[in-house]
Amino acid sequence: MSRDFFAEFLASLNPAQRDAVTAEIGPALVLAGAGSGKTRVLTGRAFYLIRELNVLPRSVAVMTFTNKAARELRERLGHLLEGSSELPWAGTFHSFCVQLLRQYGNRAGLAANFTIYDEDDSQRVVTELMRERFVAREGLTPRQVRGLFRALRTAVSAMDEALWQKPLKTSMRTISSACAPRMPLTLTICC
Repeated sequence: MSRDFFAEFLASLNPAQRDAVTAEIGPALVLAGAGSGKTRVLTGRAFYLIRELNVLPRSVAVMTFTNKAARELRERLGHLLEGSSELPWAGTFHSFCVQLLRQYGNRAGLAANFTIYDEDDSQRVVTELMRERFVAREGLTPRQVRGLFRALRTAVSAMDEALWQKPLKTSMRTISSACAPRMPLTLTICC
């Protein structure tokens, strides 16, 4: 894209869009409604950083929520940065986070080949675990059990760190390590 074309592009933006595209180097969050030009602004921002401010493409990540918008971002970036040997990373927030976890998750004890469960997977695992543990006899449904897991996770994460004394931490680790081989990450990821 030539400087003239980029000047025309900037002139075609409204003031808020232009501010987002030409913001100083650093993170920029663009929040706007459907059809308001978010993809256009994000691709313009990436172009501005790379071509105008000489930021390396590998230092730029452009994220959106949907796979459709992510495909559109990649297509537009390819067009705008035609001839570049390298393009910035563009995709969904979800895919970006998965990529980070696969690359650096080992630092938190997470295997690179982890699986992310969707609602159906989660339901299936809880149902299987309930059947194996005869929990269904107690009159609980898988949905109720998943709700209990969520409530427990929320309560635990909301507790003040001071409440987690060493004996409790040790007990929780013991319980977790006993359960881990049987159901790795089931409670953490799927519920």
